[in-house]
Amino acid sequence: MKVLLLSAGLGTRLLPITESIPKCLIQIQGISMLKRWVTTLDNPKIDEIIINTNGHRQKVLNEIELINSKVKITEIYEKHLLGTAGTLIINSLNPDNDLMVVHCDNFSSIKIEDFIDYHKAGNNFISMALFRPTDKSKCGMVETDKNGIVVEFMEKPSNSHLEWANAAVYIFSKESLNEIKNKYKKAKDISLDILPNFLGRISGYKINNYHIDIGTHESLTETIVRFQ
Repeated sequence: MKVLLLSAGLGTRLLPITESIPKCLIQIQGISMLKRWVTTLDNPKIDEIIINTNGHRQKVLNEIELINSKVKITEIYEKHLLGTAGTLIINSLNPDNDLMVVHCDNFSSIKIEDFIDYHKAGNNFISMALFRPTDKSKCGMVETDKNGIVVEFMEKPSNSHLEWANAAVYIFSKESLNEIKNKYKKAKDISLDILPNFLGRISGYKINNYHIDIGTHESLTETIVRFQ
């Protein structure tokens, strides 16, 4: 299985920090988000990690050089950002296997091997990791049925009965990748433009420990304080 590690975001919500470094190089406990994820993904069940870059490219390349990983790492430079869906599509035009997609700005306790086993055991069309957020108004909330199948999305509700949110960690089967490239090739955002078209065909995997998007000053500070 290959992994697409989305690392090219501009990080505008984290200015002025991201004037000098990309969001993926922000450190928690002295370890960059990029290194943290590559280490997490260093697993025998993963063949290759594809990292997309944009701003501060050389700094990202320098960090990649310093990371010791048994898994092959490939950098893809996006001169113009393609959006998460655009990056997914361009890197899976001829899918020969399932593809994991990870947002690098998530600080997560997810157990990658368990997630892969969950996807494989269920022969899932799409698998989506879920987590319990502290602030539902900042998340894409998800409802699952008794079998763990995603049946509803609610984007950043001010109030919701739903408990689980999209953790922005996915595994797409090669069948789903073919459908996406054929039907949704103009999509820009995975969560907004692709996933709502697959309700009833997405299986939810629950992360029972810590998971947070560190993409705002508030969430970054919360994470640093909690794990300092």
